Amino acid sequence: MAVILYAWFCSLSMWASTDHFDETIHVQPKWKQGETARYEWIKAKYRIKDGQRSKLGESRTELSLEVLRADANGYDIGWLFGESTIEMPGKTDKSTLALLQDPFKDLRMVITLEKNGDFAHLKNWEEVKKRGDQYIKNLRGMLVGSANRTGVDTAIAQTQALFSSQAIFEALGCRDQKLFLMINGVIVNPNNPLEYPDIMPNPLGGPTFPCQARYAFKSLDKDKHLASVEWTLRFKEKEAQSAMEKTWEAMAKQLGHPMTEVEKANLKDLSIKDDALFEIDIETGWLSSFTHKRTTRMQGIVQEEEIKVRKK
Repeated sequence: MAVILYAWFCSLSMWASTDHFDETIHVQPKWKQGETARYEWIKAKYRIKDGQRSKLGESRTELSLEVLRADANGYDIGWLFGESTIEMPGKTDKSTLALLQDPFKDLRMVITLEKNGDFAHLKNWEEVKKRGDQYIKNLRGMLVGSANRTGVDTAIAQTQALFSSQAIFEALGCRDQKLFLMINGVIVNPNNPLEYPDIMPNPLGGPTFPCQARYAFKSLDKDKHLASVEWTLRFKEKEAQSAMEKTWEAMAKQLGHPMTEVEKANLKDLSIKDDALFEIDIETGWLSSFTHKRTTRMQGIVQEEEIKVRKK
């Protein structure tokens, strides 16, 4: 996405008024081969129903990054998630939850970036695919014997679809990496928020969801070399509902029973929105902190998925 908009961003910075030129934020990595960075990655889920907000769970994971290549053509970075600490309400089998949340624990993904730092592709797909195949075997072992055979079949089918090709995995399985890197290449100043049409990958593998996205300048601390940029993504509800309905109809055919009228009606209440805040060290291009919240509403229930990342 940043690659497509890069030339347009540059043109905006050229005609920005002189009065605000010094406030322009240009997020550009200046990493060198061998550099490393460590972050704490916190994920939490909440549910809001009848005005009550309840926490569904939280995980804390160490993220280690290493610059494996830095040249005129771009970068290769090693992305490694470590052990997760998981907190869940009530009595829960935490070993099972850890398996479900950390299929790539201690497996370094090698990600190739464009020269402006935007995500290009996953370099070690074959290694990741092997881990994915093992993950599917583990799922089968955990889910066999469940009374909900439809749920079992759906979970396995969705996981198999995720690892069915490199392109699909990069679209759906590299969401964390793309969120973390998406600010790279962006140029924005106080007078010129950047708005553009975007898409949201369909988590069920169906048609993508049309959206409207926006970057906006928030602040610039020149003494600390820290810049803050806000980003929002808003669901185009009518078009997105059509995409979701087509997805469920395809799944219904696969599972052997049609959608009910109640299920179709529930889709009309579907809404998804994203809000993010990036704090960047503009001297190095490393993120200092990053927060992201996805809010999903369906059938009168709101679910919030939050990510909070802090550099150590």
